[in-house]
Amino acid sequence: SAEVSKIVGSESGTAEEGLHSEEQTDSVKIKGIYVTGPMAGSKGFDNLLTLVDTTELNAMVIDVKNDDGKVTWNLAEGTAKEIGACAGYVSDMEGFMALLKEHHIYTIARIACFKDPILAREKSELGLKKPDGTAVTDGNGLAWVNPCRQEVWDYLIELGREAAKIGFDEVQFDYVRFPIGKDAREAD
Repeated sequence: SAEVSKIVGSESGTAEEGLHSEEQTDSVKIKGIYVTGPMAGSKGFDNLLTLVDTTELNAMVIDVKNDDGKVTWNLAEGTAKEIGACAGYVSDMEGFMALLKEHHIYTIARIACFKDPILAREKSELGLKKPDGTAVTDGNGLAWVNPCRQEVWDYLIELGREAAKIGFDEVQFDYVRFPIGKDAREAD
C-alpha cells in the first residue's frame, strides 16, 4: 500500500469522517490502493472493499480519467461526452461513491493529464506534434496532448470539478509533464 500524509485542518473534521479514525487529529495517515476504472466497475471490486475493511488500508485512488484517456463513468455533458471518452465502467457513480463512504474510505480521484490519446485524436489541434505534424507518442504508442494549451487545462479542470461534485475527497492530477523518449525529443 502507498502511504502519504495528509494535513487536515482540525476545525473541519471532514477528512477524519472518511477515515477509520477514533479521534480528530491534525495529521491523518492515508494508506491506500490504486483502483482502475474497469476494476471499480467489476464484481471483483467487492474483494477490494473486503481488503480495506480488514486491513489498515483507508483510502482508494480511483481512475477518473486513465492513461488511455477514458473516463470511468458516463458524464451527462461536457468535453468527455463530446469526444467519446466516457467508458462507463461504473454504471451508477453516485451509488458507487455512497458505497465507498459507507465503508469509510477516503477517495482520491486520479486524472491522467497530458497522456490522453482520445483528446489528441478527437481534437487534433490539442495534440502534441512533431515538426512533420504527426502525433508525439510514448513508448506504448499513446498520443499526448500539448501541456501548454489552455483548452487542455480547461478539460482537466472540468474533470476535477466533476470528481469533486460526485463526492471525491481529493483530486490527484497525474502525468503533469511532457512525455519522454525519442518522439518527445522531436516535439515541436
